[in-house]
Amino acid sequence: MAEQQAPKPNIVKSFLIAVVALVVIVSIILGLGLVNLPAWPFVFFLFYFTTVVGMAKEKLVVTAVGGFVGITVGFSQGLINLLTGDETISMVIFLAIIVVLVTAVIDGRLKVIDPLCLMMLTCLTSFTGITPPEQYLGSLVTYAIVVAIFSAVVFLQGRKKKE
Repeated sequence: MAEQQAPKPNIVKSFLIAVVALVVIVSIILGLGLVNLPAWPFVFFLFYFTTVVGMAKEKLVVTAVGGFVGITVGFSQGLINLLTGDETISMVIFLAIIVVLVTAVIDGRLKVIDPLCLMMLTCLTSFTGITPPEQYLGSLVTYAIVVAIFSAVVFLQGRKKKE
């Protein structure tokens, strides 16, 4: 027996959905800029959650926690330097945190150390050197906003499917 394929969406409907989605995304990004919040945490989560995990409800918590861990570890060297005032100490502690994180990746038992965690960490550390600690709280606020938005979307999708 051949598998039944879902009907392809109407091209006009697909176009309208794309336009609405882009308007919403651009509006959120512009709104974040207006209140001096970085847009990159929104964009990273949006990309990862919609494309890599396909907005799977069961992946929401792991993805949200993983992104938070990646952001926090990415900022950790600058935050530790701010607290200690010593670049050597902050580098040693940062490297120790990275060893723990890589150990968790290799071991595989901590599911929150997912690709979003590593993507956030890589981008925060590879391209910028020490990420300015002053940007940490704003990045977390943006990240909390995007997680809340997608939590609501996933919840509403779940309700719609039940009806």
